[in-house]
Amino acid sequence: MANSSILEIISEHTYVPLTQAGKNRYEFFLTDISTLPLRIKRKHWDVDQCVLTFDYKCTSFISHIGIQIRSKEIIVRNIEVARNWKTFSFDLTDYKDWFLQYILTLKTSLQITIAPIIASEAIVFQIKNIRLRARTPEEQKKAADKEASKKQSDKKKIQQKRYLYDFVFPNEIDRIETNEKEIRIQGQIVANPSLAVFLCELPIFKDLAICNMTEIIELKPENGQFEILVPRIAKYNETFYDRIYSRWFLAYRSNDELYMCSYGRYVTKTYIGHHFPPLTPQTKKGLGDFKYNHLYTDLKDLGISYISFNIRINNFLRLTSSPDHIPFEYNGKTYYADKRKIEKYDRTIRCAAEHGINVSAIILVYPELWSRDSQVGRILEHPEYKRCGAYTMPNLTNIDSVNLYAAALDFLAARYNRPDGKYGRIHRWIVHNEVNSGNVWTNAGNKKLVEFMDIYVKSMRMVYYTARKYDADAEVFISLDHCWNEEYVEPNCYPGAKVMDTLMAYCKAEGDFKWGVAIHPYPENLLDPKAWLDKKATYATDTPYITFKNLEVLDDWIKHTASTYEGKKRTLLLSEQNPNSMDYTDEALQEQAAGLAYAWKKMEVCDGIDAYFAHSWIDAHFEGGLKTGLRKYPDDPDDPYGIKLSWKVFRDAGTENEKQTFEFAKEIIRISSWSEITHPVENIKRISDE
Repeated sequence: MANSSILEIISEHTYVPLTQAGKNRYEFFLTDISTLPLRIKRKHWDVDQCVLTFDYKCTSFISHIGIQIRSKEIIVRNIEVARNWKTFSFDLTDYKDWFLQYILTLKTSLQITIAPIIASEAIVFQIKNIRLRARTPEEQKKAADKEASKKQSDKKKIQQKRYLYDFVFPNEIDRIETNEKEIRIQGQIVANPSLAVFLCELPIFKDLAICNMTEIIELKPENGQFEILVPRIAKYNETFYDRIYSRWFLAYRSNDELYMCSYGRYVTKTYIGHHFPPLTPQTKKGLGDFKYNHLYTDLKDLGISYISFNIRINNFLRLTSSPDHIPFEYNGKTYYADKRKIEKYDRTIRCAAEHGINVSAIILVYPELWSRDSQVGRILEHPEYKRCGAYTMPNLTNIDSVNLYAAALDFLAARYNRPDGKYGRIHRWIVHNEVNSGNVWTNAGNKKLVEFMDIYVKSMRMVYYTARKYDADAEVFISLDHCWNEEYVEPNCYPGAKVMDTLMAYCKAEGDFKWGVAIHPYPENLLDPKAWLDKKATYATDTPYITFKNLEVLDDWIKHTASTYEGKKRTLLLSEQNPNSMDYTDEALQEQAAGLAYAWKKMEVCDGIDAYFAHSWIDAHFEGGLKTGLRKYPDDPDDPYGIKLSWKVFRDAGTENEKQTFEFAKEIIRISSWSEITHPVENIKRISDE
């Protein structure tokens, strides 16, 4: 408690029924959002004491902890269940000015809010030793590193929006091909004998700025055409780097200054990976968050052709040797993978292979705080990550972080794309989670949309090119939630339609690649399975939400010419969704099953949709209070892993039994025929047309 200022809860200003269980220790039942106003216990407050810290116990998952300074609220997610005392800390240094204005006044200015998961049962929450303390030396160093990284990234950066939408260049790099050893770069230059034009490289760990580009060679075009070969692997500051991830530019020199004269271009064709025989799905049915267990027979019983599962890189990646670690090399350096975690992946992916199932891996990165190996987390955490994010955008600002991320991806791609299929195969790679809700699920700090997407596209391309080293047909996916044109209240979140417009703008400028869309069209209210009542899901292309109710809009969008790749429709996965059951009563289970029948019949007429992943397969306590699974909780006291009515609906979907099994749902939806639920798309106007 040294070098800290004790805070106490102003019990007379809170509606929470607190029990004081000791000195500076409180206990209460958490049934709704609870606010704890605080006051400092001494008059003299050290201005360097800006880290709010307390110890807590919590019997179940909660939604978040909020910290309010007057009207400003900071949200912190990923709060661990703690049956023993656990310390929570949050650095409020960025809000020091608010402290200086308000903390010593008589008015209440600092509050903690604790928010339970919606529809959860009462939770016992205990809190003690609430204090403001100074940063530790380690925290000071991390903060200094982040500040230095931010200052470096701000230097002479080209504005991304102008680069994408305003710049016009006379020259072009139109083709970049790579094999295992070389990169071939081809393009065309408008003749101007007074200007020397250079091929320049921008490594993926450098921001878009002229000063970050490396001159490779002065070009001597023939009839305006040029072709250059460069080695794949290069050294930067004595560290090997794979240039398959780089962007290549043309720039001319005038008065000893470089001036960009083309868009950047990434590799457009790889001649490396193995060509696997195509896997033909038998149905459009998938299971989300599938993990191998004793119920794997559901794969056959339900007619499953697709599964998805999470790969949190920090859960398996290690930097030190151990008997329980698998060593592997990347670019001349040895890294390690946790053997037990990898064996779990093996069992899941091999099980899918044995059943002829297409596998989608969801690539996620924890921040340092949640990383099994804190050093791995420290290297991979984005420099501007904020605690309101459940996951971090990977750090692509320096070569060591890029190589660590690439090493993890390379290990996965090599292991799960072997020609002999020893460990099974990952067919598709979903890059992070619901990236349009960046603040919540893929946090990179305060970013405008084009700035956020510049980082995200880099991450997509790193996954893409790494997977293509081993699988010539590998495909990556952008992950979106159901907000399509709706503007968010939470900062650093972006409408899905605008995210897609920006992704396509990057592809138009810098070269397209094979990506698809993995969207989560949950009902407008995730708790309510009756999607047919959604008010913000309309049949117009400017719809605020995409839910089960208006899948026609999504189907129309994916088949539009502007959305295609090499003239063909991109893959569209409904990769995470299912109606919720509020509880396990007969009424709730029937409403969930009717919601699933409705979603299936909507999807059935949308031939642009390739698969529906029921998420999750089995109810899980960490799913924000949702019970969207086809089976009940594993620890349900009356019916563990019990089959819900929705399981039977999903089993019979697309079979000869569908008509009879689905019949009950019409009365709940209040229709007499399934033809009543389909609608034409109105006001055909797309962001990408503007």
